[in-house]
Amino acid sequence: KKAHMAYLSPFSYVLAAQKKDIKPLVVVGQNQEPTMYYSVIFASRKSGITSIDQLIQQSKQLTLSFSDPASASGHLIPFAHLNSIGINPDSNFKQIVFGGSHITTVLSVTSNKVDIGCSTEPTFDVLLKRGTIKESDFTILWKSDPIIASPICIRNDLNSAFVEKMKQIYLNLHIDNPAVFKSYIEIFHKNPSELTFIPIDDSLYNGIRKIANSVKDVALLKNF
Repeated sequence: KKAHMAYLSPFSYVLAAQKKDIKPLVVVGQNQEPTMYYSVIFASRKSGITSIDQLIQQSKQLTLSFSDPASASGHLIPFAHLNSIGINPDSNFKQIVFGGSHITTVLSVTSNKVDIGCSTEPTFDVLLKRGTIKESDFTILWKSDPIIASPICIRNDLNSAFVEKMKQIYLNLHIDNPAVFKSYIEIFHKNPSELTFIPIDDSLYNGIRKIANSVKDVALLKNF
């Protein structure tokens, strides 16, 4: 059976929406503006890399971990940035791996199994809060421009009344069931009391599409 709804990362949404089968419904926001997060490129303590210039100079001796292939912050955006500074990740590193998740990628670098990682800033916030990692375990080399948060999406072929009902459930969740809303939001946000779900339009993900179009050699982007 096909799922009616899904929570997708921005890049996953853009990939899935190529056939116009789905649309974004809501996203976490503040004051009716979508929340933003950041992609980061970071280095292990053991690597000794403390700047992007050192990364460029020593890339042939370094291992690099992306997160999920369909991740904006853990793959698409750092891939595009590395390309923009003259590094092709597919050929300019000693080895490229995919961690499969942001947490796995961060831990593989902070445990010195991989030299360089690409992930999302909120993942560090969560792991630092838990005490799983320490600030001394890694060095942030680069931070992206803001990325619009991940949308909750819905199929385009569903009854419009059902779609509107689901939208209203999310929009009112912080009022109707604040405990559920808080437990969900505080996983990745430090200020749950200031946040709500807000409506989101597909056009706000055109920035991700533009970046995707700039790196067509990424296999997942062959249909762009």
